[in-house]
Amino acid sequence: MIGGPRVKINTLLKRLVPTVAVGAVLAYSFLFRASVPFSPSLVSCGYGYGPGGSLGGTCGFQSLGGILVGGPDAASSGAGNISVFGRGQDNQLWYRTSTSGVWSGWATLGGVITAEPGVVSQAAGKIDVFARGQDGQLWTRSSVSGVWSGWTPLGGILAAGTGPDVEAQGVGNLDVFIEGQDHQLWEKSSTAGVWGNWTPLGGVITAKPGAVSMGAGSMNVFARGQDSQLWEKSATGGVWGGWTPLGGILKAGTGPDAASTAAGKIQVFLEGQDNQLWERGSSGGVWSGFIPEGGILSGSPGSVAESATQVDIFVSGGDHALYYSPVFPS
Repeated sequence: MIGGPRVKINTLLKRLVPTVAVGAVLAYSFLFRASVPFSPSLVSCGYGYGPGGSLGGTCGFQSLGGILVGGPDAASSGAGNISVFGRGQDNQLWYRTSTSGVWSGWATLGGVITAEPGVVSQAAGKIDVFARGQDGQLWTRSSVSGVWSGWTPLGGILAAGTGPDVEAQGVGNLDVFIEGQDHQLWEKSSTAGVWGNWTPLGGVITAKPGAVSMGAGSMNVFARGQDSQLWEKSATGGVWGGWTPLGGILKAGTGPDAASTAAGKIQVFLEGQDNQLWERGSSGGVWSGFIPEGGILSGSPGSVAESATQVDIFVSGGDHALYYSPVFPS
């Protein structure tokens, strides 16, 4: 994971990336399989915001540069503090941070990763990032107050081309999820920093899963099924329920991501077969329909709840640069 020559791509990440118009698809059915035209009027910070939206405002996807392979993931340790991670062209792990709206430059954490990473913040100043190594197993690095540990292997074998996702039920309690070689969902949990064994959770999934916790004992995992639609599996008090279909059509090779702004509230984001960002929300267990959030994506989206009213969305655009937009769930 750590060996091999390191390729310097500072100049590559800093060069100007050609700007691709981040358009949005007209409000066609999410199940419509034909090609669909793009409209610039639906590029927004949440459905209804931005130019042409009923809620108005100046809004849209902001380019953060870089060149990613696949999609990003992000973590927030509190309002105004965001860290976003992605796989670079050199297969190293790269990241940027934002403090009070001011973004740092790109920095590398090295390694050789082979799919999209997963990341979580379990407490202020604490970040844990996970990735599939070139040996196919799960690896992790942690940061406390900006000081990074080395890479640590956690075993398991992830399906080729798929990355992990992770959620925190509380300080010291992490749950990481992967698609295994057998294409079912697997879980590995850490309690007070001690990792348990891998546990199979069944199903047949076809891309990186997305996970979120609404508090102690609560786990919700979302995945692309073999029918290409979105499926959910949840646990209450540590007891897992069955798989539930949530519809939609996810683009092949991409998985969903999820964020929670409060107990009982979940927002799920995915790349549709039309390459734009789609969102579906749940409040008190009642799901809304799918709504388009625009953009042109080239990988799984990443999302994180920055506050009780704001979710931050990160995507790899059509030019493979990193893009960001806040979303304000109703």
